Amino acid sequence: MRRAVRAYFASAAKKPVLRTLLVSDLEGFTAMLCALGDLAARDVMALHDKLLRDCLREHHGVERAHTGDGVIASFADAERAVSCAAAIQHRLRRYNERAAKMAAINVRVSVHSGRTLIHDNRLFGATVNTAVRLCTVADPGEVVISEAVKSLVAARSFPLTLRDLGELHLKGLPIPVAAFAFEWRSFGGLAVRPAINQIPRGILARA
Repeated sequence: MRRAVRAYFASAAKKPVLRTLLVSDLEGFTAMLCALGDLAARDVMALHDKLLRDCLREHHGVERAHTGDGVIASFADAERAVSCAAAIQHRLRRYNERAAKMAAINVRVSVHSGRTLIHDNRLFGATVNTAVRLCTVADPGEVVISEAVKSLVAARSFPLTLRDLGELHLKGLPIPVAAFAFEWRSFGGLAVRPAINQIPRGILARA
């Protein structure tokens, strides 16, 4: 049995696959919890999870991990990952327009491409670390993509409006990573409004 397990991992380690990863992180969950209380905060997080998972499903993304206040997902191509990131921000903006201030959902999102090991629905390797670190430099409501993603979508004439962030020195990474802020608001074709009944009762701001 042990030999079989070792043989499996040895084989898997030789077969990294090219994937584009999307990482999200919710801003200010602790403050939300203190302001709303456990039950209301739980409802907001349930909506957060549903919105993200709906976008992943619609763009053929695979959720690989839930971090408690975010997700790590993989896509077979960069275009779907970037489109999904835009859809997430569009839908959250629509929700925030109707939500009370302390129930607002503001997430930072990163998108990065590279070769990745996948086993038991989990991701391993430097590509994952880079995607996670890249997410930390995004502002709430922002999408940051790497040079690798930019190159992949450009090769297929997939138009994006980007703002150059330069080469970033990310914690734990030996070399800088070229990054770009994706102007998702101009990506208007993906703006899909969620039904208003998806917002938990008591979370809507008073008119």
